[in-house]
Amino acid sequence: MQYGMTFDERRPDDSATEFFGINVLVDPFSAEYLRGTVVDYVDAMTGGGFKISNPKAQQSCGCGKSFAA
Repeated sequence: MQYGMTFDERRPDDSATEFFGINVLVDPFSAEYLRGTVVDYVDAMTGGGFKISNPKAQQSCGCGKSFAA
């Protein structure tokens, strides 16, 4: 599995919510794997960017962009 974020239009079966004025959409297949996940943004010169903490991830790669559920 891999994490991915993109700008997109809402589809009828997407789950939608808003955080800090930003709309977040999740497709139904991904929602089960992402339940309980925390997405944060770290503003740092080294290692900055989006950080994803997923309690359902049993393993993840060093880059933090893929995982095994």
